[in-house]
Amino acid sequence: MGGRILAISDIHGCFDEFRLLMLKTGYQPERDRLYLIGDYMDRGPNSKEVMYAVKDLVENHGAIALRGNHDQFFLDWIDDPIEGMYRMTINGGLDTLVSFLGEIDINLKDEHTWKKWRDQFMEQHGEIVNFMRKLRFYAEEDGYIFVHAGIDPDLDDWKDTS
Repeated sequence: MGGRILAISDIHGCFDEFRLLMLKTGYQPERDRLYLIGDYMDRGPNSKEVMYAVKDLVENHGAIALRGNHDQFFLDWIDDPIEGMYRMTINGGLDTLVSFLGEIDINLKDEHTWKKWRDQFMEQHGEIVNFMRKLRFYAEEDGYIFVHAGIDPDLDDWKDTS
């Protein structure tokens, strides 16, 4: 290919900044390789826009997206909204839900509400969940390892890092 290797991590729902960064890089899919290295949502106000942009970059423009810990927190919440609600509240997940679902009535003690939000999310944005479930934890290319949160070099095989 002969182009550049670009790596971007920790977008955290900051769509405007992500869009500006993509413009400044001048990413050319036919030449460059783009690695998006996790944490697409939480904290920032536009997780929905970021996730749909990441999905488009992967599906239509050759980018490779990896899963970060916030992405995993979100999937854990989808799988078990009651067990996952604590992590959602302390890691900016409510911002993510507002971004995707619009104004929501925040009643953090009501388990029914968390299940309702999950069901609403799946109904409106199930394609994002399906996309996220396919994200890998690492990628290798030309002697580089791309991973969101690091590896344990003391293991016999770094791929066994938890």
